[in-house]
Amino acid sequence: MGVRVMSIAFAFAVALLVGASMLSYRSAQRSVEDARRSRHTQEAIAQIREVLALLADAETGQRGFALTGDERFLEPYDRACAMLPGELRGLRSLIADNPRQERRLDQLEAVQGEKLRYVAETIEVRRRQGLEAVAHRVGLLEGKQLMDAARAVLADMEEEEQGHHTERDRRVEAEAAAQKRTLLGLPATGLAVLGLAFLALVAACFAHAGSSLSPAPASAADQATGLPGAPSMAGLVVALQSVVITYGGWQSALYFTEEDRDPRRNLPRSMIGGVLSVLVIYLLVNLALLSVLPVADLARSTLPAADAAKVIFGGRGAQIITLLSLVSLPPLVNAIMMIGTRILFAMGRDRLLWAAAGGVNERGAPVVATVVTTAVAAVLIGSGTFQTLVAVASFFLAVNYCVSCLALITLRQLEPSMERPFRAWGYPWSVGIVLAGAVAFLIGVLLGDTRTALIAIGLLAAGLVGKRWLSPAIT
Repeated sequence: MGVRVMSIAFAFAVALLVGASMLSYRSAQRSVEDARRSRHTQEAIAQIREVLALLADAETGQRGFALTGDERFLEPYDRACAMLPGELRGLRSLIADNPRQERRLDQLEAVQGEKLRYVAETIEVRRRQGLEAVAHRVGLLEGKQLMDAARAVLADMEEEEQGHHTERDRRVEAEAAAQKRTLLGLPATGLAVLGLAFLALVAACFAHAGSSLSPAPASAADQATGLPGAPSMAGLVVALQSVVITYGGWQSALYFTEEDRDPRRNLPRSMIGGVLSVLVIYLLVNLALLSVLPVADLARSTLPAADAAKVIFGGRGAQIITLLSLVSLPPLVNAIMMIGTRILFAMGRDRLLWAAAGGVNERGAPVVATVVTTAVAAVLIGSGTFQTLVAVASFFLAVNYCVSCLALITLRQLEPSMERPFRAWGYPWSVGIVLAGAVAFLIGVLLGDTRTALIAIGLLAAGLVGKRWLSPAIT
């Protein structure tokens, strides 16, 4: 029964994740097409305004020459006469997919032809007959009527293009909202199903332990070697490094606060709820695994849940749990990559890194920051074992806790009247406890895992030197 539940959960979760990927791809394709059409519409609007500006320039040149008789005032008119044919051809190519706009353009071309003819005639009247004659000709209001007609046609054309643009923006916003619901809903549902599968495993572990007449048997290796009598400093540090990483994502919600409509309300709930959820889940899972596997087997296992499933359900159960674990990785990796990307993006935007890191493409994605984050992640993955990466990351997390606590204490001292949207419960004792714990952990790493501490300090120093070296270029 347990194997069947996990098999169904696995298939359902995979289907949801694949469906989310397909919908995301289709949505991305529509977004690209909408972006192309939006640029097309903006180009058409700009071309319409350019035609109107050239007609106005022609009229301005006519008026200046009519009043002064100075040929230099005809420069805007000459430029308009030279550019209008090309601008009208460009406008026609942009509206070729809209018959109604093409008819308006036909009307506009006729009006602008009459307008330029009228301007040319008034210029000749001024040259041959003088100011009084041209004033009489202008007073007939023929030029004004032609310009008003051209403005009316161009206004109608721009209004239609703006309507298309507004409608497209509305559709893009609706599709973006639907995409967000899909991208969040389907993977969340898939992860929830995966969670149910693991909960089924937990329940099976407790049921298996309850039905057993004796405790979980020790393996031959356990009987030969036994368990150590006292933990070493190195062993304690390694254990704490894994614990720090386990709870290390509790603060990750703060990297997304710019996209949160109410961070003052949601950020504390996310952090506190995340810590409590992880606490309950990990304690529950560890109790379940300890009820099935001996401690020594659990310590040596690379995937304890699969080993527990093998004990309860056989080899097939271990395979299903392994597959479930692999399927659950992409959403987690995606979240971690988004966190790193947002850090680089914010630093680039604030001129603490290359300005290009703070740039986005036409769809609002921080491409440079994403590429850099991915490249660095690939280098780190290829540079050492998983345990090394965990150890280095835990060291940086502890350093970050120290810096954050010291910053909070400093700001409270230097700017006591600053508005603070979030309360630091139990201050200063809560901050002191966290700071003391982080410092103790760092000292333990320095003493018990010196190699990891030196690697982390070297990376930190390289980052600071690089920042210092690049500061002139950045600023």
